[in-house]
Amino acid sequence: MNQKHFSTQEALRFGWETMKNNFTFLAGLTLLVGFFSIGPDTYYKLLTGIPLTDPIPDRLEAFILPLSLLFFGIGIMLSIGKINIALKFVKHKKTGYSDLLERKQCYWKFLGASVLYGLIMLSCFLGGLITIMIVSIGFSIPLQSSQAMVIFPIAIIAIGFMIMLALKYQFYSYLIVDKNLGAQESLKESAQMTQGIKWDLLLFGMTLGLVNVLGFLAFGIGLLVTLPTTLLANAFVYSHLTRGHHHHKEQ
Repeated sequence: MNQKHFSTQEALRFGWETMKNNFTFLAGLTLLVGFFSIGPDTYYKLLTGIPLTDPIPDRLEAFILPLSLLFFGIGIMLSIGKINIALKFVKHKKTGYSDLLERKQCYWKFLGASVLYGLIMLSCFLGGLITIMIVSIGFSIPLQSSQAMVIFPIAIIAIGFMIMLALKYQFYSYLIVDKNLGAQESLKESAQMTQGIKWDLLLFGMTLGLVNVLGFLAFGIGLLVTLPTTLLANAFVYSHLTRGHHHHKEQ
């Protein structure tokens, strides 16, 4: 039997049942995380009626910048905390808001790995963009249909490669929180865990995305249901793959 096989249906069922049984706590957690995921400049614009596309007044920049950094720092800690809480639910352990800070020692590892992950994705994007520019300049392709015939396949390949990289390294954050791995080690471990199952993970990710789209369409309030459900489903799959990966290494 393939130790890496997982069931999307089983993962979503776990997420749904756990969310139902802990709705008040998980909805509050979702609101807390959501609050700090929005920049303070956005809150100011909403409260004062300034269009979101307009810049904030110069007199407030000195105040907004440190506040934005504070929001960012808290947001990182909450990202660590919500993963820790999700993993505790998967392991059938008691959990609460205090567990948001339980893994605070992972903060700099988590931040460093997130930066490294972002740089990997950015380098892939820039590589595709530079390739398109070289092709366009080298062949002096005019802005006509002939340009699209060359550029479109390159763009598709670049996007596909970025998606594969995202799937390859997607569990780095769970590995840091769960096993206290370093930045590079967590990325390498995630790459090994996801080897051979990227298409399964792609379909799983698309399913989770669709669930959250449905939650958003339900006047946005549905996200209080779908975001915790998909978070728990993702933690469930991570836990399953971790067991399978360790079993494979022991053989």
